[in-house]
Amino acid sequence: MKRKIIITFIIIVGLFISLYGSGTNAAVSDYEGRILLDVERHGEAYYIYQGQKYYLGRPSQAFEIMKNLSLGISEENFRSGFKQVNDIWQIYRIIDSRLFPHIQGRIVLRPDANGEAYYVTPGLAAGNGYQAEYLDRPADAFQIMTKYGLGARSAFIDSIPTGMIDSSPCVPGIDPNCTSSGEPSISSVSDASVDNEQSVSISGSDFGVKTSVAPLRWDNFDNGTLGARLPSQANGGWTTGANQAGKEPRYSNTHVRLPGTLSAYQNFTGGNYNSEISLQSVFDGNVYMSGWFYRTSSGASSRNYKWIQLRQGDLDEYSWEFRHDVYPSTNSGHIYVANSCPNGTPCSLCDDEVGIPGYTPANCNMYYGMNGDLKTGGWHRYEVWLTQGTLGQNNGHARIWLDGQPWMTMNGVFDPSGCRFHNMWLGFYFATDTGTPQPQMETWWDELYVDTTPARVEIGNNPIYANATHREIQIPQNVWDSNSIQIKINQGSFADGANAYIFVVDAAGNASNGYPISF
Repeated sequence: MKRKIIITFIIIVGLFISLYGSGTNAAVSDYEGRILLDVERHGEAYYIYQGQKYYLGRPSQAFEIMKNLSLGISEENFRSGFKQVNDIWQIYRIIDSRLFPHIQGRIVLRPDANGEAYYVTPGLAAGNGYQAEYLDRPADAFQIMTKYGLGARSAFIDSIPTGMIDSSPCVPGIDPNCTSSGEPSISSVSDASVDNEQSVSISGSDFGVKTSVAPLRWDNFDNGTLGARLPSQANGGWTTGANQAGKEPRYSNTHVRLPGTLSAYQNFTGGNYNSEISLQSVFDGNVYMSGWFYRTSSGASSRNYKWIQLRQGDLDEYSWEFRHDVYPSTNSGHIYVANSCPNGTPCSLCDDEVGIPGYTPANCNMYYGMNGDLKTGGWHRYEVWLTQGTLGQNNGHARIWLDGQPWMTMNGVFDPSGCRFHNMWLGFYFATDTGTPQPQMETWWDELYVDTTPARVEIGNNPIYANATHREIQIPQNVWDSNSIQIKINQGSFADGANAYIFVVDAAGNASNGYPISF
């Protein structure tokens, strides 16, 4: 549990905002317990502890550092000294002033509460007093931790002594040969100057073995015919449909991500509320997808849009499911996994079938922390990773990212009775039946990547994966074993002449070091 928390911590550290406030004359003691970002280099993150800096680069490095620097707290002290002020984000006020000098700027662990971790702010938080904020997973912690990052000049960071962890044979992040077994590490690539669609081999360690090297689907839609319906799933394409004939998803060149020539167009105009892009009977409870979308809308706000839906069965039957819904007309939305009902009752819809015998609110996993924004205008990357976990176990999880940043997360018992997800629908439903003038929407998809594992290769614009603000997924081909991977380069919107970094992400979501390349 502790390793999971610390890995979470380092992933989100790379996402801090830069305040660029530390000059070379600042006193190190002024930044005790802070996370400093080197804004004059590549945004490298350092944790300041007892006048020394500790580089936070990869999960393995953070584990070695933070397991030695974290501070345990008894349940008695926690319950008497911490007052919960926000039950959604688990924010606590420090009400025992005697505790604060000992815990400010520290990662506090509750060993008797499943090792829960909290970051205690090293200063006043927006006038609300000293706070402790829960660190669970990247999607939960991103908005919390971005409030406390502080940009610093390289000269100031260089002036701070480097801390040493006695139990470590080397200093992670300082000694380049110090790596941790079990996490991916890139040692070389076959060509560091690459072109779009070039074949490149990656060498290193701990990549894991991907039995089916190619993803289930990779489609940049450039091989289609303008205006034609997308090809069928049986012919290597997608299952498509619409409630109005002629408005099934088609090839378009209205909005296209460079360097491509075509994209997939979903038409939700003139009362067409269904434009289906789906894959049927190809999953067994584990789904990773990544895609870029461009969206426009007009008219009244729709009451409902379904970004993605995973189901055991078809759309026209009761079926246990995962959904990401937004409600633009009320500026709200949620994701959920609806557990199957007991006593032989068909798998229920979480929020629609409360009247079915045997249904209880405990049978439902829901997350409401989002708004109804359709993200119109410009290209956005949408990623989903869902695993149902094992039958009856509390180890299912769902993650959604928008533009490479964690958007939402949910954990729970996702397979209580053997209802496995086999089918996926993408952005298929847009309600047009309320409001005046009638709601209208058009969506273009490009570079859709779908697989049964999050193990993948990406190219980013920063040597630290979490710090990369622009990432493009790559296409594995022919080889993926523990020490080597072959990919076809997908340049995406990286310009010719741009510098970038290759990352290998393993099946557990751990990202490697970034290996430099150029286009």
